[in-house]
Amino acid sequence: MSKKKRYEEEYEEYSEDYNENEDPEDAEEGVGRIRKARRKKRRKIRRVLLLLMEVLLLGVLALGFFIISKWDKIQHVNIYKVTDADGNVVATYKDEDLKNPEIDQSVIEVMNKGSINFAVFGVDATDNRRLVSEANTDVIMIFNVNMDTGDVRIASVYRDTYMYMPANGTFNKVNYAAMRWDTTQTLSTLNYNLDLALTDYVVVNWKAVADAINMLGGVDDVYISPEMLVYLNGYITSVVEATGVGSTQIETPGTHHLDGVQAVAYCRVRYTDSDLQRTERQRQIVSKMLDKAKSANPTTLMAIADTLLGEVATTFEGAEVIELCQVVPNLKLTSTTGFPYYLYSNEYVGTIPHDWPIVAQSMEVNVSQLHEFLFDQKNYQVTPMVHDISDQLSAMSGIGAPAETTPVNRF
Repeated sequence: MSKKKRYEEEYEEYSEDYNENEDPEDAEEGVGRIRKARRKKRRKIRRVLLLLMEVLLLGVLALGFFIISKWDKIQHVNIYKVTDADGNVVATYKDEDLKNPEIDQSVIEVMNKGSINFAVFGVDATDNRRLVSEANTDVIMIFNVNMDTGDVRIASVYRDTYMYMPANGTFNKVNYAAMRWDTTQTLSTLNYNLDLALTDYVVVNWKAVADAINMLGGVDDVYISPEMLVYLNGYITSVVEATGVGSTQIETPGTHHLDGVQAVAYCRVRYTDSDLQRTERQRQIVSKMLDKAKSANPTTLMAIADTLLGEVATTFEGAEVIELCQVVPNLKLTSTTGFPYYLYSNEYVGTIPHDWPIVAQSMEVNVSQLHEFLFDQKNYQVTPMVHDISDQLSAMSGIGAPAETTPVNRF
């Protein structure tokens, strides 16, 4: 094809963006002007996109700095020196008290590569003075946030899961650690039993969750079954009484828009099924909250932050909060799961002296799969610590490994 012919075809292709009344004598000259106009248009689009990105970044940074400016409202937790709301020391810890000493540093590097890992604890405290101690952790979630992609993975640990308590060398349900000691001991329990190296957590009560959902405009498309409705309104009443946040009863089953109190009640119902399904509902609400937060404007997010800071406790430092705020627009919940994957539960299990415990069918097998889910560590080999915990649980419960391991269903 000749050069002139190629220009003529290109001219015809771009003619819709060119002045139709102009009839250049030379096709090359006409296409040249069209190309120049196109380059100018592309530069303009890039400038607009850059401006939008700058505005978004400034909004996120403004949110981060706003939170820092209100930092004195939040309960700060030092995992090595835990204090109550009045500043009284509850407990002091060393590294060996909090972290499984048998985890190899190379494993920790894999877990932390490009990600922030932390736990979120939802406690049944009705006031902020018991956020970090003397309250059961009804919600225990492990978050893995990829700081490059914004992908979020959440593993919910069932509150009745029987685990080794590093604080005193006994076994108990995992939600007992915060009631007996404090939420830092809950973190330690997770680290010892699950081969984790968590150093950060966030603690919220039900009022904080209800307030946040209300300020986001509620959550949509939540199905309420007839069986659940029987219990749900009772939970709505109890949440209103505990938090002082207003709400209304739900009159019919079906798909509903839920306000903050209704959503919290939905997360708390357990008598229609079990704690397994309840944690699924909790993860469902978290997913819907993330979607709402992504589309919320900075003013709304800052208002939420201002309201909630007095209702949470955290180990995060200010710089870490700003770092997390920067990834908020990209956050997307890619997968969630419940732990343990293979389990047994009954009113009494073997020689375990507590009713209705959840016992992992081989803690070793379950922890290996958890590491694959959270950190893409295929065929993860647990530490001798977890291997020993697994053997002790099997001896107490009489529950061995599952007959076969199959792909785990993940929401």
